[in-house]
Amino acid sequence: MKLNSVFSSGALLLQNAVTEFRGEAVPGAEVVCTLSSNAGIVRTSKAVCRSDGSFSLPLQGEPASFDRYSIAFSCAGEQVVLEDILFGEVWLAAGQSNMEMRNNIMENGDALIEAARQYEIRYYRFSLPWEHFPNPPFEPARDADGRWESSRSVAGLTLASAAASAAVLVVAERFAQEGKEIPLGFIDTSIGGSAIEAWLPLPITDGELKESLIRVGRYTTEDRRGLPYPSLFNADSVFYNGVVAPLIGVRARGILWYQGESNVSPDPYVRAFYKNALEVYHRVYRGLFAENDDAAFPLLCTLLFPWIYGENGDVRMGYINQAMNDAAAANPESIAVVPTYDLPAKWSYYYDYHPIHPTNKYGIGERLGELMINHSYGGEGMKTAARFKKAVRKKGALELHFETFGQPLRCGGSELKGFFVAGKNGTFIPADAEQISRSVVRVSSEHIASPDAACYQLADLQNDGNLFCGSLPVAPFTTTSPEKALSVGLKPWLSAGMDSHFRPDRDTSFRPGSEFERNTFSYPVRFPLPGTSLCYDPAYRAVRLHADSGKSCGMYVRAEYSMPLDLHRYAALSFTLYARPEVKASIRLTLRKDGVVSHRLCRVSMNVKGSSGILECTAPFRVDDDTAVDRIEFLFDLDALQYPTVAIGELALIPKKS
Repeated sequence: MKLNSVFSSGALLLQNAVTEFRGEAVPGAEVVCTLSSNAGIVRTSKAVCRSDGSFSLPLQGEPASFDRYSIAFSCAGEQVVLEDILFGEVWLAAGQSNMEMRNNIMENGDALIEAARQYEIRYYRFSLPWEHFPNPPFEPARDADGRWESSRSVAGLTLASAAASAAVLVVAERFAQEGKEIPLGFIDTSIGGSAIEAWLPLPITDGELKESLIRVGRYTTEDRRGLPYPSLFNADSVFYNGVVAPLIGVRARGILWYQGESNVSPDPYVRAFYKNALEVYHRVYRGLFAENDDAAFPLLCTLLFPWIYGENGDVRMGYINQAMNDAAAANPESIAVVPTYDLPAKWSYYYDYHPIHPTNKYGIGERLGELMINHSYGGEGMKTAARFKKAVRKKGALELHFETFGQPLRCGGSELKGFFVAGKNGTFIPADAEQISRSVVRVSSEHIASPDAACYQLADLQNDGNLFCGSLPVAPFTTTSPEKALSVGLKPWLSAGMDSHFRPDRDTSFRPGSEFERNTFSYPVRFPLPGTSLCYDPAYRAVRLHADSGKSCGMYVRAEYSMPLDLHRYAALSFTLYARPEVKASIRLTLRKDGVVSHRLCRVSMNVKGSSGILECTAPFRVDDDTAVDRIEFLFDLDALQYPTVAIGELALIPKKS
């Protein structure tokens, strides 16, 4: 006789729920289950093995406590005894590598593990690499090897999911404050690089999701299903079959979800696809793991941390985040989102400094823990991030109304950041944003007379947003329709106060036959031309350039993988000069078309602003759609000036007219 690995000694089972123990024994024989405590037998349950030798035996669980139980199974003269069984609160931790990342690679991992040792936190994780699952990939496995660990053991939570560990620790600390004797734990099903369709049953991916999977190019066709197993990574249902099917029978309170990177796409349809797939995922798993038909079973989704998935400014990651937010809006009682864009952007050397794997998992876990409390344990705080509700057109502006769940919006700084607006041509530029009430933000731009759309924190690599509500940042959003493709390329060189940006290194040897962004570090935004020194000038909030010798100075900005110079979308560049009007300025573009490099000098017109001597400058240009801009140079002739210095600020690109 053999029980599935999840039903083993040291297990944590959901309190007061009926667990269906599954395993294998003699076909046609009776299996008897006995639950015992120190006081004696609590109850028994029986089931008959099916003709294939499998059995499913339901057993009513006990209330939460730290009382240790044993469960004995007997069949045809054989006996298996599970020791050290606890009843408490169990969650599923699911997703890909960002959920999988372990405590032993977190900067403060030792501190978290030490804090968790004073509580009874247990976790379960399968132990086989995915490519060694012992079942055909398109058939549900009966079992997969795994084991339970406790925070009070020597190993403790060392190899456990960092995000899930931090989340459960928050709940454990709350229970301790309230004097509740409740063990806590989670079952980790995450696999790095996995896509959502791989976590769904084959009848779903071959059924209601088939057409949309085909539409996004992610359906596993019959000819591919005959390939060797390692070639079927992320094929429809393979991780559901290998990891989830062997867990059927356990009960959980809800799911902590951190996934989506493997479903990122430039196709705006992925927003609708992913929302639908996420809702189906929730429905399926609720049916499998919820305590009963009336259970809420929340799905708490971590939004993707900013990373770049393309090099032309088109939105990619933002579609997945918007999809999760759409699902939460459509299912307000059961699906929630946790934004991450405001957390520190710090990478781990264990993961090649790749920003798709930030080490801010404890900040994420703390937010997930708060939502666990508010959804399932009587908490009165935010149950999800505040979200965009509607846009109202006003003269020269858009008023953005938010669903704030009774809490006021607040700015996490001196001025709101992270908003973009666009006219009818769809070219988004940074917006001026102002909170005008508890739940309304007004956005506008002097360069767009009638804004037609707005978005917030939707661009790849964007993490400058500072709009909060309650304890959470406001969820990223766009006011545009789900079918519309968006381009919101970041341009840190327009901000004088921004002197660095994240730039991926591209390495063709890391993945043969393709370029791969292996790591990312901070690189300068702008560079001085020979004979020039530059620095930030806080007095004018501008970049100050000094001519080291002679009477000219200048700086340049170069196109980067993560900072494209897509000037074909714009009509002109405007900026402010802090210098005497005798200065002469010009802009030189380095252009590339069909492999041919050329240069173009753009005239700069200047207007003195009042009597201040501040110069308002505009440089019109015309760049064709099929022409790349490799470099922008700012050139200044200081021959007529007494002091060989000039400051440049308030840079802005003016979109083409709609």
